[in-house]
Amino acid sequence: MLGSLARILRQCGEAQLLRFERPGTEYPCLFSLFISARECFNSVGVSSLDESPKLRALLLIVDDRKEIRAALQRFFEMFFERVLTAASPPEAEECLRTERPTLLLCDYFLGMEWPPATSLIPAWRATFPFLARVAIMSGTRSESIGNCPEADAIFEKPLNMREVTDFLLMGLTPNQTG
Repeated sequence: MLGSLARILRQCGEAQLLRFERPGTEYPCLFSLFISARECFNSVGVSSLDESPKLRALLLIVDDRKEIRAALQRFFEMFFERVLTAASPPEAEECLRTERPTLLLCDYFLGMEWPPATSLIPAWRATFPFLARVAIMSGTRSESIGNCPEADAIFEKPLNMREVTDFLLMGLTPNQTG
């Protein structure tokens, strides 16, 4: 299951990971993602990168930034058989209609042309009742983005991947279907 992390770290190499850490780069949250992944696996005592089964629940990640979608997708593919991504609300709605994911992780700000996640999620929850767990990720402090009772959680960036993973996996079993 966790073999993807090893491949990602090998593909990126230490030089690229160090570049993510440099102040002023565009990718500090990707660096945090890789570090959080290492901490997450070490904390649960995973000795083999392929020892745990993947869950069959489907996860949809909605973010307007391609590099963030790709990093999150690669990370969560270690836990789920399929991780879907969308760059915009229309793409997300198409995916929700056709794929029926049960888990949703949505960026708060998807660009100037779209409403914030706090406006999108209530409509998606009403239209797609199969969504079991919905979370917002935001670069803005969570208390500043307003009330959204339809979101089960709000995570501040840089994401603490252990917290996000625990939230998504809560109550799921390896035989869970999507």
